[in-house]
Amino acid sequence: MSAPDSLAGLPQRPGVYSFRDSRGRLLYVGKAINIRNRVRSYFRAGGGHSPLTRRLKDMAVRVEHRETGSELEALVAEAHAILNSQPLFNVLGTVERHHVFLRITAEPVARVLVTSDPVADGSRYFGPFRRKELEPALEALQKVLKWRRCTRMAPDRCIERQIDRCAAPCVPEPNGAGPASRHAEAIEALDRVLSGRGRWLLGDLEYQMRSASRALAFERAAAIRDRLQALDRLIGRASALRIEGVLVTGAPGSPRLLALRAGRIASGEGLPPDGVQRADLPAFVLRFLRSAWRLPDPGSARTAMELREMDLVARYLERHADELIPVSRRRLEAASEALAGRLELNL
Repeated sequence: MSAPDSLAGLPQRPGVYSFRDSRGRLLYVGKAINIRNRVRSYFRAGGGHSPLTRRLKDMAVRVEHRETGSELEALVAEAHAILNSQPLFNVLGTVERHHVFLRITAEPVARVLVTSDPVADGSRYFGPFRRKELEPALEALQKVLKWRRCTRMAPDRCIERQIDRCAAPCVPEPNGAGPASRHAEAIEALDRVLSGRGRWLLGDLEYQMRSASRALAFERAAAIRDRLQALDRLIGRASALRIEGVLVTGAPGSPRLLALRAGRIASGEGLPPDGVQRADLPAFVLRFLRSAWRLPDPGSARTAMELREMDLVARYLERHADELIPVSRRRLEAASEALAGRLELNL
């Protein structure tokens, strides 16, 4: 395929492009910050292309494209296309991961692990997190919720059980209930805390504490009170671990807002075609934030595409951390002012 005149009509904006052969087969999907420049580079004389790229050019007869508005959305769109269509010339290479993810395994008695390599194995994944912040918070949460930390359950010599650091799901009880169900509740509680829904635990513990007091079980009530106070502190800390916020990205002069929640893109919006007056930017941003944070929390990731997107977001943040404005559901107005200022700088 020689460089067609139609390449001049390609947009100079972020997006994905693809090559198809004479039979309509999808040969290759790529992403670009500038679609026109990237596609034209394939047809540059003396470009030093690899034999594989030269073969792609020989087979391709048509170029297609789709604008995405930002580099990160282009990365995610490219990953979707590769996973769904398996183009002939695409190879998903190895990924250098700097952030870590929390994994709740799909075992009958789940384990809680920290990994830098999420795979679609039935586990639930949360992230991305910064390791130095996640590990101490996780250690403190385990002391309160007491999920298992062993690789192989061995109740006869379990130190964690002896020092009351584990619900001991490996120890059967005559009625079939007890530790195993308490462990399942601990895992569910961790899931809710990491999904930003941990406050319900406080109400449940308060009810248990009052019930114990009414039954004159004051020692148990005091123990629940201590757990309640510790968990109250930890829920706030765990919520702060979540990398959530809004990216100000897009082409120069055309800034775009991307809401990141649970390590994935929740929504995106650029400025209206007719623009927005600078004085109206805070109101525009606040509407975007309210819409994005009105959506249900995405929760854990399980599928290959969810994990791929989560990893792409983590990689992007390594290079563009300064673009992210943290956002809290309870402080949308404050975030809107900061984002409006960032938008104005990018106009």
